[in-house]
This record gives sequence, structure tokens and C-alpha cells, in this order.
Amino acid sequence: MQGCVCNRVLERMRQRLPLMRQPATVIGRLSLAVALASVFPALSSDRSIRAEVQHALANPYRTDDPEVAAYTLKFDLRLTSRSAKLVSLPGPEARDGETTRIVVMGMQSRQPDGRWTYLFQSSWYGTSTTKYESCTSLSPEKTAEIENVESGLTLMKKQLAGLGTEPNVRLNLWFFCRQPNGKVLTTSVTTDAFVLRLPAQP
Repeated sequence: MQGCVCNRVLERMRQRLPLMRQPATVIGRLSLAVALASVFPALSSDRSIRAEVQHALANPYRTDDPEVAAYTLKFDLRLTSRSAKLVSLPGPEARDGETTRIVVMGMQSRQPDGRWTYLFQSSWYGTSTTKYESCTSLSPEKTAEIENVESGLTLMKKQLAGLGTEPNVRLNLWFFCRQPNGKVLTTSVTTDAFVLRLPAQP
């Protein structure tokens, strides 16, 4: 993800809904203009970590745009190390409600022929005031649980119509944690597939 990968849904919402209520966690930090690639370089998905989404819950909320479907997305993560060495991750519990640990950077849906297609992709930018937790280590073949991950999810309603109420999806996540030397470690992970129930919009 070099430079900016535009999320057309969020771009449309920015143009048409400047005052729309947004989930408090992520959407405000997703850049539609310039991502700081020099700070957070493009990463391929880390296959040394298996990420399983559990207890996913999408809650719809109303927007002023009849073409946009908006949800708050909450879920737990079960992480398993496939690496032969220690893996650095953010801690399982947030020590500070203002720290950034996990960001949903994209969502893919499985097509009838088995292919995966993107519903959206986003870019990330950090600021001088962004806070990160210290990294913790996950040993080989060990698991860790991270609870109460929250994100905003926005789709065009024409996309929603093609997905059905329980699509098979997977998430592209970025994990952030601060190393002992002060540098921020960014890890890109694609989750296993899971069924996400999408309730009707209000």
C-alpha cells in the first residue's frame, strides 16, 4: 500500500456528509489524501500470525446519505504464532483508551467462484500526538486474545445489496506497537474468513 489507496466510500461520505456522526475510533484517522509512507511503509500480510475473528457484531446507524450503509464493527481476535521466533504485537488489553493498537485497513468478500474481492481499502496516517502501546512478545505456537476491537465500517448500499445479510468476509488489519528503542512497529495481517451478519439499515 504505497502512498494513498483511495476508499471511494469514505471519499463520497467526506464530500457529501461533512457533519455526519462517525464511530469514535478509526474513521477519522483513515487518510483519503496522503498516507505517510515514509513513517508506515507498505507491508505485505504477515503469514507468521494467524488471526481469527470471533464474536463479530455489526451495528447499523443512520446517515443522511441514502446511498451509504454505515456500521460500527466490534470483534475479538484470537492470534496464533506460526513463527519459529518471538512475534511482537500490541498487548492483549488496552492500558490507555486513547492508544492505537489495531486498525481495519480493508475488507474483502468471497465470491461464488472462490475469488476474494475488496469492498474497501484505506490508507493510514499517524500524527505526532498518536499514542501507541509497548510491544509484547508472542512465543512460537502460542496464542493470544485481544478483545473489544472496534472500527467503523461504511459501504455503498449497492455493494450491500450484492453481499446479502451474512457475507463471508475477511479483514486486512494493521497492528501497531512501540518497540523499546521508541520506533513504532507496524504489522499487516489478513484474518481468516468469517461470516459477518449485516443487519438491515435503519
